[in-house]
Amino acid sequence: MGVLAYDACLSAGLCPRVPVDLRATATAGDVSAALAGALDDPEVDAVIVTFSRPVTATAPAVARAIGRLARASTKPVLATYLGMKGMPVALQRQDAGVPGPGSVPSYQAPEDAVRALAHVLRYAQWRARPPGLVPEFADVDRDAARAFVADRLRSGATGVTLDPGQARDLLAHYGITVWPEIPVADQEQAVAAAERLGYPVVLKTLVERFRHRLDLGGVRLDVSEAELRGVFTTMVGRFGGPGQASLVVQAMAPPGVSVVVGVVDDPSFGPVMSFGLAGAAMELLGDRAHRILPAGDAEVAELVRSVKAAPLLFGDRGAEPVDVAALEELLLRVGCLAEDLPEVAEVRLAPVTVAAQGLAVLHAEVSLAPLAARTAWGPRALTPAL
Repeated sequence: MGVLAYDACLSAGLCPRVPVDLRATATAGDVSAALAGALDDPEVDAVIVTFSRPVTATAPAVARAIGRLARASTKPVLATYLGMKGMPVALQRQDAGVPGPGSVPSYQAPEDAVRALAHVLRYAQWRARPPGLVPEFADVDRDAARAFVADRLRSGATGVTLDPGQARDLLAHYGITVWPEIPVADQEQAVAAAERLGYPVVLKTLVERFRHRLDLGGVRLDVSEAELRGVFTTMVGRFGGPGQASLVVQAMAPPGVSVVVGVVDDPSFGPVMSFGLAGAAMELLGDRAHRILPAGDAEVAELVRSVKAAPLLFGDRGAEPVDVAALEELLLRVGCLAEDLPEVAEVRLAPVTVAAQGLAVLHAEVSLAPLAARTAWGPRALTPAL
């Protein structure tokens, strides 16, 4: 059991000491002496005691010894009684003179005890962390944004999904620039759009399930002037007929890492921000992270680094690091918009290409809805017992 606890500590990110094995001949006095020695060691911050029936000492005697020492120590003590329920915990409560929930947290398996200790440690570290700052952006026009939202909702009693141009206009009030996408229905329109934006360009289908799929041909990058007509014909033949605005032309963004930024209004928590790297990491493996708003600079920095694919942003395996500071600013601006405008039901920026310098928001979707009745506004919090 000591080895199990040791391995579980390594998996949970704790720093375990070599376990003290008291063998099957140990008595309650041996357990007491070993626990006292561990608690007196300045290199030890917490102790997990494991007990199983083959030990000579009885469970009641061991439970009383653990309870006495735990009561006298300021260090956390956890206990594991393999295959036993109730009795050792009750004895520890009684011995420590604690009428309520037990003085020594006790578990049936070492892994459960380690998991609980790791959660306590992370919570303590979070409590000790300086609070993040929510910046004020001088270029945010809240009044114009509120007027824009109110105007759009007049025509939609149950809500409205903004078209790309409207989404671009709303986000611009918060200093978020969305790169224009020009719908085209024929080759001549495609050529005119490309000349307006400048070569090379990107061709994308408007078919939703293919519009971000490089692997399925829904997006063609780095299209030159010589290639444009042929690429257009091929994509129209696959994704839409002539005369329909089935494709869009967009300027080619600098190379970088593609990410997805979103906010959705949750009935219980209010606006919740999500973040992940675009592609298989998020769509197939669910590698995304969430934070309840408002989120300051510290929370946003932690959000970016909390996804498993985050090393790709910081130069993994020799790649050039991208502009994480610009990405964090974008997240803060999106959070500011969601906090200021409760009628914003959902925002999705996908993809956002983060380059070595700066970033490009290549597509935005925004939905609005009238304010729903809530039983409480603001962050949820635990109420301390009186």
